[in-house]
Amino acid sequence: MRINFLIVTITITLFSIPTQAADEVYFRYTNINGVTVIDDFIPAKYAGKGYSIINKDGVVIEIIPPALTLAEIAEKERQEKTQKQLAEQARQQENSDRHLLSTFASTEEIALTRDRVVAQLQIKLTSLERNRADQKKQLDKLRDDAANMERSLGNVSDTIQDGIKDRKQKLVELDKLIAINAGRVETARKEYQGKIERYNTITGS
Repeated sequence: MRINFLIVTITITLFSIPTQAADEVYFRYTNINGVTVIDDFIPAKYAGKGYSIINKDGVVIEIIPPALTLAEIAEKERQEKTQKQLAEQARQQENSDRHLLSTFASTEEIALTRDRVVAQLQIKLTSLERNRADQKKQLDKLRDDAANMERSLGNVSDTIQDGIKDRKQKLVELDKLIAINAGRVETARKEYQGKIERYNTITGS
């Protein structure tokens, strides 16, 4: 029994020695004097400057880079944010392209849709412009009436004054609406022109 115990002990010891040696690691770093140091531990003040982990034969197991500065961290975060934005833009563009191809069969179809949309917007714009012309005509007449009344009576009635004020206000409102709708017409033209150009890009036309 004693002989068996010794054999088992020797066997365990022999197999344990290489394992322990293989697990031995060292830290290689540069100290404050610029000297390369290899040791089985690394002081905390040098850990943030970067170091290498090597085995007993000097083979590099892992390289730990220096800790990032605040400026480097900020730059890294900026780049990551930019990459996310670019990825999101690419995803949205992909969805937009898919929708464009599923909606229109050709650039001619896009152009026809554009013309129809622009025509509808133009009808509303023309109506507003006509309304403005009518309001301007009424304002001019009220001003003439006011001038005649002042020459003959020396004053202008409240009715005419209120009418002039009302027409002026309506003209201001109409001018705003006309500008908005004129912008919508131009936006529609550019939007559908963009669709045509994108369609050609996607299909290689």
